[in-house]
Amino acid sequence: MKTIVLIRHAAPTVVEDAASNGWVLSDGGRKAAMALASRLLGFGFAELLSSPEPKAMQTAQILADRIGSQTHIDVRLREHDRRSVGFLEREIFEARIASIFDRPEEVTYGDESADAVHVRFSAAIDDAMSRSSGSVAAVTHGTAMTIYVSRLVGIVPMPFWTKLAMPAAIVIKDGVVADVVQ
Repeated sequence: MKTIVLIRHAAPTVVEDAASNGWVLSDGGRKAAMALASRLLGFGFAELLSSPEPKAMQTAQILADRIGSQTHIDVRLREHDRRSVGFLEREIFEARIASIFDRPEEVTYGDESADAVHVRFSAAIDDAMSRSSGSVAAVTHGTAMTIYVSRLVGIVPMPFWTKLAMPAAIVIKDGVVADVVQ
């Protein structure tokens, strides 16, 4: 039985005048990533993947150092593309995220639809699972992960997204969410 563990990156340092795809982990985020890495030791990952964004790569590196693995970058694990959009207040940001989930075929916020995110993200996971002989971990982002998981297991995306911690690990075995590690 193959297992995929989807890991949302740890908390970054928010820089309002910089694009979020360039943010790095905060001190608290690094500590939380170390704690999560300790809780994931028993999985014996055959492969560890990461989004190319710094906050994800740093989270993945902390995990790799703890489990003695290498990290492989897969650009398809990146966050929903919203580089063209500046920093938004939380309430407005959440409303825009909800629009992505509510109208997945449309580009309602940023530069990519939820359907497009799902196509590339699913391909990355499918490729990793087909070439791996064991469990796979993929460090990614909240919106992209929510789009994938909500469609895989048939849950409403927005409540899942709002409850997803930084970091968090969603353990999926045979297409079923088996555990949530936060």
